Amino acid sequence: MPAAAVLAPAAFIVADLLIYWSGFEVVWKLGVVLVIGYVLIGISMAVDPQRPPLDWKSAVWLPVWLIGLGIISWQGVYSGQSSKTPLPPVNTGHIHFWYDMLVTAVFSLAIYYWAMRTKLPREEMLALVNKQAGAGDDPMADVHH
Repeated sequence: MPAAAVLAPAAFIVADLLIYWSGFEVVWKLGVVLVIGYVLIGISMAVDPQRPPLDWKSAVWLPVWLIGLGIISWQGVYSGQSSKTPLPPVNTGHIHFWYDMLVTAVFSLAIYYWAMRTKLPREEMLALVNKQAGAGDDPMADVHH
C-alpha cells in the first residue's frame, strides 16, 4: 500500500478514539475480557505441547496499551453510561474535551511505533503461522503473496 506509513498509524489512532469514546464503563470491561483471554491462551499453551510457542516479547506493548487506554478513559469525559443509568459515572473527567482526543492520539502513536519496533520479523511470523497450520519449517510454504 503506497500510503501505509500514514494510513496505518492514523487507523490505529481512530480505533483507539473509538474505544475511548465508548466510555470507561466499556473500556474497563474490555480490559477484563482481554485479561481473561491472556489466561486462556496461557492455559492452552500449557496443555497443548504441539502448539508453537508464542513470542511474548513482540507483544510487550499490549499490556501498556490496555492500561494506558484504561487510564485515559478513566480520566476522560466519556463515561459510557446511558442517561437512564442511576449510578454516577466512574470516570473522573479530569482530561477535558479536545484534550482527551489529543492525549489519546499521542498515546496511540507512541504505542503504534513501539509495536512496530518490537514486532516479529516477517520470515519468523510466517514460519510460526505455517507451523501452526502444519506446513512444516518452510516459511514461505502455503503463503499467498
